[in-house]
Amino acid sequence: MKLSKTVFALGATLTAMDVYRAGSRLAKISAADDNFRQSGWGGYQFGLTNLSKLSDTEFDEHVSQSKKLFDEYAFEHSKFITVDNYYKYLEELFKQLPHLIEDARTFIIFVSHSEKIIGTVANHAVCDGIILYKILGIMNNFTDNLVVPKYKRIPIMSEMLVLSYVTRMGYKSLKSSVLKEKVESNLTLGDQDTINRRFVISTKLNKMKRFAIYAKVFEMLYAALDPNITTLTFAFTIAWNDSQTHCKNRIGVIVLDVPRLSSIKETEAYLEENLKKHQYDALSSYELVKSYYVPSLRKRMANRVDGVFSAFKINKDIPGYTSGFGGFCGDLSASFYINVMSAENQKPDPLLQISIQTATPFFNEKLLREYDPNVERIDIPIAIKSSRD
Repeated sequence: MKLSKTVFALGATLTAMDVYRAGSRLAKISAADDNFRQSGWGGYQFGLTNLSKLSDTEFDEHVSQSKKLFDEYAFEHSKFITVDNYYKYLEELFKQLPHLIEDARTFIIFVSHSEKIIGTVANHAVCDGIILYKILGIMNNFTDNLVVPKYKRIPIMSEMLVLSYVTRMGYKSLKSSVLKEKVESNLTLGDQDTINRRFVISTKLNKMKRFAIYAKVFEMLYAALDPNITTLTFAFTIAWNDSQTHCKNRIGVIVLDVPRLSSIKETEAYLEENLKKHQYDALSSYELVKSYYVPSLRKRMANRVDGVFSAFKINKDIPGYTSGFGGFCGDLSASFYINVMSAENQKPDPLLQISIQTATPFFNEKLLREYDPNVERIDIPIAIKSSRD
């Protein structure tokens, strides 16, 4: 009898999920896309490439090739422009509300010949990791596609994965919120001055593999935080090869508590074990935001995590590459956004570039520079707030 009741309850739950999923498909926009659309400039990504090692002629040729790629891709509501000074250009741009700028509905690529800089402002509501990688290719003259796992929905199994994921994350969120009230050293969002802090560290890759790179990032973060902060909760993003019919942001996440451990080797082993252990969360979380309209999910996620972690690699040498940055134009909804780029074929040395955007006063810039004196601070203008923020 108990078994039959359990089976009946499970069947009813799956049926209800299927009905809700069908209703969600009627919405004009997915929950994932809507979350970014409602975030104003906080939903726009900012990218920068410094090519100051190139001669004037070489830079002009680079820009010419970038423009050809831009024209070939032919993205709607996007533009490729030349500016005198990128900071002043952004200053004027950020005085406007992003959803009112016709040509910024997808992305803008701006070029400053005097500074030898190419940058982008991209709307994350329509530009996910796969599209952003294409934009990066336009900026840096390569045509590789981002290699990501292929999404495939399996009826019943997909619902079961989502149900299991929501149950676990819901319990974990409730448990975490109770504990966080008791932790005096909890990471909190800062005021406007601390929100706008962006840093980039460019160093040699030194044959580091994926999880060693991740461990280095967390060693760096903990080096710049108070020792009383012993755990950071991060959402690790995973892109999916899928159509954009029902969801333009083809991104899932693995939410993981990363403790402060005694060595970088320990951290590397911990990350490898636990990210692999929870790899199906990336599929479950994507299925959830793609197929079910859950508009409050991002806000709950922001309350749950301390940061978002994205990583990718480039398989091409970028001549003249000096440095770059990847982050967001406006305020963060969490304390950190981390963007990691590795370039194994970069000359003369393979490159590892770590972009850190922080919105918490607990992150100590002085301690970060003690960890790595080569830290570069990236300053961009403060973006206007809007009713969508």
